[in-house]
Amino acid sequence: ALLTSILSNGKENSFHFHIIATGISDRQKSEIVMYVNGRQSEITFYDIDQELVERFVLSGKWTPAVYYRLFFPLLIPNDITRILYLDSDTIVVGDLTELYLESTNGYPVGAVYDNYVKKQERIGIIEEGNYFNSGVLLIDLVAWRSQQISEKAIEYLQEHPENIIFVDQCALNAVLIRKWKKLPERYNLLYSYVPPMLGRRAMKEYIKDKLVIHYT
Repeated sequence: ALLTSILSNGKENSFHFHIIATGISDRQKSEIVMYVNGRQSEITFYDIDQELVERFVLSGKWTPAVYYRLFFPLLIPNDITRILYLDSDTIVVGDLTELYLESTNGYPVGAVYDNYVKKQERIGIIEEGNYFNSGVLLIDLVAWRSQQISEKAIEYLQEHPENIIFVDQCALNAVLIRKWKKLPERYNLLYSYVPPMLGRRAMKEYIKDKLVIHYT
């Protein structure tokens, strides 16, 4: 559904999808590759050792897959300098070009403030507005790699498991305090941003200018 939403809203563009997926058969992967290739785009699947992620903190509904995003900068070829990370529970409702070309102002990442979590004192974020949602990340790979953000997040997860509530998101926020570009919520619309009690007509009007809807 996510791939289709991207391709359907970006018919003038070609895309290269980089995916870490487990529990998908080779036949299913082949079908997805054919689907994407048939729309003038490419797709690359990456394998990851489950032992790398199963050692990290998990609670509630989370599975080790939530930690996959930490490994993309380490797996993707070095000649790629920017990626747009999207959770699989997002749907794209517009052309991603605008978001992809957004400046990160020299920071390793651009993201949307998580107005549901708001702050996390355990990791040093004591004021609202400074904790981001990791479901949509515009990553400057040059800055990210030079500052070793993945390595620092992994180290934080291992050394401070007692501080982790929202899995990878807490680790990334802990190592990126005051080091991320705040993007408008239209790029990662969480349900907590949606005004309560909107009727169907009002909801259609509300999401008209949004780009990514995130079904958290």
